[in-house]
Amino acid sequence: MAHDVFLSYRRSDQELARALVEAMTAQGLDVWWDQRIEGGEDWRDAIVEGLTASSALIILFSDECNDSKQLKKELAIADTLDKEVIPILIEDTKPKGHYLYELAARNWLQIHPNPETKVADVAGRLARELRTGPGRNIAAAPSAPVAESMATAPSAEETPRAYQEPSLQADTVEKVVGATRAKEKSTRERRDFLPFKWYEILIALVFGGLGVLGGFDMETGEVITGSLTLDAIMIFLMTLLVIAMFVFPFRYYFRRRRVWRAVRAYAMSIGVLAIATGVLIGIHPDIQDQTVGLGENLLYGLVGSIIVFGFIAIITFGIYGLLHFQRTMRSFNNNVEAI
Repeated sequence: MAHDVFLSYRRSDQELARALVEAMTAQGLDVWWDQRIEGGEDWRDAIVEGLTASSALIILFSDECNDSKQLKKELAIADTLDKEVIPILIEDTKPKGHYLYELAARNWLQIHPNPETKVADVAGRLARELRTGPGRNIAAAPSAPVAESMATAPSAEETPRAYQEPSLQADTVEKVVGATRAKEKSTRERRDFLPFKWYEILIALVFGGLGVLGGFDMETGEVITGSLTLDAIMIFLMTLLVIAMFVFPFRYYFRRRRVWRAVRAYAMSIGVLAIATGVLIGIHPDIQDQTVGLGENLLYGLVGSIIVFGFIAIITFGIYGLLHFQRTMRSFNNNVEAI
């Protein structure tokens, strides 16, 4: 059986949720909330089936929601099934962490202070939005009393065939959500590891070639110093490293990567280039300390590269974190509409 709305709320906000359910039902919306779970029914399966059969997820967002693990699962299912998500701010608070990232760009409705006095207004607003949305055909308010409408659910025979959906068990949906998330994560990680553009590789190749020319005596055509191959590879890698240090953070920023994901991808990318450069510095005949062995030269080269580029990375991502947080908060503030 299809529903218009799945209502998510914290237990402490149950009275407000009940009032909103009554108001939305009076507007002709079929609302699924946890009070419709029958005795003896597995609540996990019931929640998954209710959300799967609903057109939209509405969240009564209070400060306690920032600590809700159940809401994370509901958001993941709604996102995977491409459900509309409408958060309603019922307290003077802001989403944090995971919820700031997931919900900042959504269109919020704000009904605090005194949310209980604005229930009818927000229910009317939701009914209008859900009726006029793409592919929607929600009937007007029912003539039957609200209490009767809430108590009596239509039977399968009364539900149009087009709206009858097979129920999905919790484990099936969790598998679908998990597989989708894993695929998306794998794709992001591939795109974010060493995300060079072709012209950046070309620039590095040009610098590597120019660096090699400096190792020739132009009059005699003889090699002045070092190894041409090592010179070319080292200059190529160092050029890539410099480009990566300053370009990658902007690339992650415009891809809207979360800070910890960007830091991880940046560390892996810079780390690989820094280690490769450090190894070449350690084995290069013109840079080696001839008083120590090859092993110590390699160690010096690696440690030096990691320290220098690690220090630069810390500064870079301190700035990245501030910019990311500022953009997310600006997006949230711009998408809150007071009722």
